Amino acid sequence: MNNRMKAREYAYKLIFSNIFTGDRDEVLFDEIKADSDMNDEDIKYINLTYDNVINNQDDIKGYISKYSIGYDISRVYKPDLAVLMLAIGEMKYNDEIPLGVAINEAVTISKKYSTTKSGSFVNGLLASVYKELNV
Repeated sequence: MNNRMKAREYAYKLIFSNIFTGDRDEVLFDEIKADSDMNDEDIKYINLTYDNVINNQDDIKGYISKYSIGYDISRVYKPDLAVLMLAIGEMKYNDEIPLGVAINEAVTISKKYSTTKSGSFVNGLLASVYKELNV
């Protein structure tokens, strides 16, 4: 696994934790900083991604609500919600991340941390967001 993917997974875990606690998990963040694979750029990416998602979560959740047809956002499986928030945060608020990369990485994370059907749900929802943002 490359460092960016590992950093993205760490950002995902922080976002996932925030869904339940409403705060940044400082114990997890200390573990991230102690990870010898993570360099200053990786930590900067994790902080930026986390902050972008948390500071814009109402906007991001608006996209999820708009495109999770047939599902109220409160019913979206929390691992899927976290990865969708991560990807939409990258797509909207980080110009350095190509939209397709954000989608592909989100699908990979959902396959690792969620259900067998999550990958197609995440991919489909993010494809709709992609179409809207790529106009």
